[in-house]
Amino acid sequence: MTTKILDNTVISASINEITCLDFVERCSKIYPIETSLEVFHETERGFDKVTTNKRFRCIRVIDLRYHGQYRSLLNYMKNRYPYLHDGEISSFLLGLLDYEKKNKKYYYVTDDQSMKKVIIKLKNDNLFYQNFGFMISKFFITGTIGLLRRLFDRGAISKKEIDDIIKDLRNSSFYLTTDLIDYLRG
Repeated sequence: MTTKILDNTVISASINEITCLDFVERCSKIYPIETSLEVFHETERGFDKVTTNKRFRCIRVIDLRYHGQYRSLLNYMKNRYPYLHDGEISSFLLGLLDYEKKNKKYYYVTDDQSMKKVIIKLKNDNLFYQNFGFMISKFFITGTIGLLRRLFDRGAISKKEIDDIIKDLRNSSFYLTTDLIDYLRG
């Protein structure tokens, strides 16, 4: 089973932008979903308690604060990429340490373009390798649209619901191009 590791951009999109259905809950019926404690706290700060609790009833929250390599990597990334938020970094590190490094099936799901660019940089970052002893050979990453498409392909979301999602996204601040709409529709 392929675990989906969500950052706050995806969770926020599931609350703010896509209001016609709870795609995180739909996802949880097919895939295990995890995130970091930092993402949970970001969501708590941005939404009321009822909304946060409802969204997280199907997301396993992982606390890596006491994991030594996690703390080292977190400090490294916060210093090297100060424009990234703790949520994006911590959920990325969850994917890296608990899945990529252990060769377990996962997808890291983020809409944060800065984080996506950093992941590409890290694949060729010799300083990262020197400090932590491993290179990122591959890292499985997608965004909200990619996750929605996967749910559609698996039959968890209908064609009508895809059309409703597209309407929601068009009426929001979510970055949506014609190519993304075509991809989502299949």
